[in-house]
Amino acid sequence: MNKTERLNKAFEFLRYEGIVKTHQDVATIMGATRQNVSSALNGNAKVITDSFLTRFANAFRQISLPWLLYEEGAMLNVATPEFNSENTPQVLGNAENVTEQPARRSYDERVGVPYFNISFEMGFDLMLNDQTVNPEYMIDCQPYNKCDVWCNARGDSMLPTISSGDVIALKEVRDPKSCLINGDIYAIVTTNELRTIKRVKDNGETITLIPDNKDYQEQTINKELLLKVYRVIGCLKMF
Repeated sequence: MNKTERLNKAFEFLRYEGIVKTHQDVATIMGATRQNVSSALNGNAKVITDSFLTRFANAFRQISLPWLLYEEGAMLNVATPEFNSENTPQVLGNAENVTEQPARRSYDERVGVPYFNISFEMGFDLMLNDQTVNPEYMIDCQPYNKCDVWCNARGDSMLPTISSGDVIALKEVRDPKSCLINGDIYAIVTTNELRTIKRVKDNGETITLIPDNKDYQEQTINKELLLKVYRVIGCLKMF
């Protein structure tokens, strides 16, 4: 497969994913002209240079630059879950008036909510504060597009509701000392570096962290230890 064929394969992938529809869409995202994009896709050697392909890969981060230039490795930079009709998020918490829809992967930052391929328990909050870290892609699924972020869950303390490897939708709680809902699931970070996903019981000055898996013990902590709290509003079963 030559460079022109690889570029056209990447373009067809982007069209299939709904990221672009036309040569003009590619040009707009790249900051190029439609004429140059069309010429490159048609195999014009003066246009389809290494510099052009690098710009293309930088604009569409899911496309591997080594593959585009030299056919090294796979076309996609990351192994991404295949979202289809089976990948409908499980609603957690109050599910009234929620219409579940299949999730889809998006590489348009204007569509969906960022997904970071890291588990909450392994320091997700630290990564989220790092402005140099980009999401793997966006997850587009109503009504979860109102959440703040998607990330991975790890461990089995919340089985069977949340399994290790599931992808969870998080919405930050701005005032966790007064706005926690008893029985709902939260992802919690404390000042003493506890990171956990549990159901919550609000006791006033303290909260009790309750696992769904009865092999694990409940834990009570003081609200003064709460650093970051996210409500877990949805869960994608990735198996």
